[in-house]
Amino acid sequence: MHLDLKCPLYSEVSGPTSCQFAIKQFRIAGQTYVNPDYFYQYRDMVWDATGSTTPPLMVGDPGGLKVYTGHVTMDPAMPTPSPVLHGWFVPHIFVSTFLDNGDSLQTRALLGFYSMRDPSAPEVSSYPLVSCRSEAHSSRRPEKAWGTTFAETGQFLPIVPISAPWDNVVSTARYGGINPEAATLDLRADLDLHMGVPGRVLFTTSHPGDLNEHITLEPAVLGPGTHKVAYVRTQPDAAEMVASLLVIDVTVGDAPPPVSTCTDPQALNVGGSLPCTFPPPPPPPPDVWVTIASLGGVLDVQKFGALEVFRVCVGTKCTTEFPITR
Repeated sequence: MHLDLKCPLYSEVSGPTSCQFAIKQFRIAGQTYVNPDYFYQYRDMVWDATGSTTPPLMVGDPGGLKVYTGHVTMDPAMPTPSPVLHGWFVPHIFVSTFLDNGDSLQTRALLGFYSMRDPSAPEVSSYPLVSCRSEAHSSRRPEKAWGTTFAETGQFLPIVPISAPWDNVVSTARYGGINPEAATLDLRADLDLHMGVPGRVLFTTSHPGDLNEHITLEPAVLGPGTHKVAYVRTQPDAAEMVASLLVIDVTVGDAPPPVSTCTDPQALNVGGSLPCTFPPPPPPPPDVWVTIASLGGVLDVQKFGALEVFRVCVGTKCTTEFPITR
């Protein structure tokens, strides 16, 4: 079950904003429902199939793919328990799927926006969350609490072409689950699940509990062009399994042109063309006599700088300097 939501991610909003959506049933033996009454700051879900807010009958095809599209309005002014006038807020949208075998699945998408409804209001302390969450229920083990399996990040994802490594911390967990087994977090690129293409595994780790990992998107590894990149948490439990995929498009752009201007503030030609030029170093300090050996603090042997010239001193009286011949 896939819920695609295309919005102006991370944008500053002060009023309603339109987002495109696609609900994709892939080999689903069951039916999907949408109830906008349970959306959080989304309204007016208009379906392309009906031209209205009345949804089509979304019955899946166990052997294929069915897609339902439309647009929905994100409205930061809609009533919420904690309205945000200034700062990050995270509206969400979800769909419910009930399978013919009695299983059910809720799929939820959360995207971060920055509210500018009242820029003079105190800024809310929050972050730009992007999250995909799945809540599964098994008819074969109704006593088993799967909880909410999610993959998310509170750091910025690349929404423009990148030409340098992009670091991010991805958090995944099975919130509220009972006795979860070891889960796996994968970073996959160029996957196409509808065509049976699992994609390239660029990163993987596995252990029980939460998986919070520092993951870097490497343009040199991805290669040029646009790539479908997925952060995937797979949570097995006995013979069953739930997975949540946070899927984004990442475009690798051209590398920035090489630097051709001298930017060193100490250079004589700062702001000019490379290479940087610098003033000559100051002359070395004049050579001086340095004590290199001492006998009881009475008799000192001194050497003059780097020269092979020495003298012997008793107190402040010194012999005439003499060279050493090797």
